[in-house]
Amino acid sequence: MKTNQISAERGVTKRKTYLVWLPLVVVLLKASTALGTTKQEQTTFVADPAERLERPVPVPDAVLRILSKDEMVIGCMQSNPIPSGRSLASWFAVSEIHLNGPNEADLVVLPVVQGSPSMCFHSVEGIGWFWVFRPIGPHYRLVLKTAGLGLSVLDTRHNGYRDIRSGGQVGNTATAVTFRYGTGGRYQEYRRKTTELH
Repeated sequence: MKTNQISAERGVTKRKTYLVWLPLVVVLLKASTALGTTKQEQTTFVADPAERLERPVPVPDAVLRILSKDEMVIGCMQSNPIPSGRSLASWFAVSEIHLNGPNEADLVVLPVVQGSPSMCFHSVEGIGWFWVFRPIGPHYRLVLKTAGLGLSVLDTRHNGYRDIRSGGQVGNTATAVTFRYGTGGRYQEYRRKTTELH
């Protein structure tokens, strides 16, 4: 009888301990998942069309509608009509990025070489174009369009959003441009640094 009572009391104690620790474990797992997502996302993008995105996502229709009105894209479509059976989505690659915390899935868009006239969006020097979008409800807003050899999403923040840097090189001159998120809901040039290379 005493043995059964002791076993029952131990079972109750184990259940109580389990109920106390379970919420803590759930919180820690959520935190580690959020941290893992932030650490694993791609933050550096290269204009070289031969480079592939580490974690591509499909191009949302709302983003394609905005890109289809971009002057550069319109000019490219006029001189390079999209073949029958293909769509504008075949010209672009998209990567998800978190500019303002883990709950907002922002997008970095860059042109791809397969299926697109890459010289519309890439110069002979290797400079390419990048588009950055923010979700606004079911829609998207273009918050930055810039050109460079690459684009980096930084850890520093302004107005809650991560800073972005692009850069390029012409001859012996390298330029790095840092953008900060402005009060108007778009990224604005904050600093431009030019360096002479020897």
